[in-house]
Amino acid sequence: MNESTFQIVIRNAHARSTRVLAGKRVEYSPGEDRLSNFKKAGELQGVTPEAALVGMLTKHVVSLFELVASIEKSEIEGWNWKGDVWNEKLDDARNYLFLLEALVRERYGWTP
Repeated sequence: MNESTFQIVIRNAHARSTRVLAGKRVEYSPGEDRLSNFKKAGELQGVTPEAALVGMLTKHVVSLFELVASIEKSEIEGWNWKGDVWNEKLDDARNYLFLLEALVRERYGWTP
């Protein structure tokens, strides 16, 4: 992949992530605190919000592992996952990393 195409991939991924994060805000964090769902999950589990988030991220990482493992089988059998399946899985994992960064920055008072 050349640099121009790679930059397009990055811009498109960032745009998708931004749309998903904005759309999920009302569903997961209806109040002022954008990270409240992870704080509540941490309280319920007796762990830090960051640990609660990483637990949720793990589900998405496992899903990515399974998707990657299916590549060889799909090529042998002549099928493949559609791009929207890949986009959803990659976007979810990427968004959890953005949210983890926000939690860590908030915890330590680091500016964006």
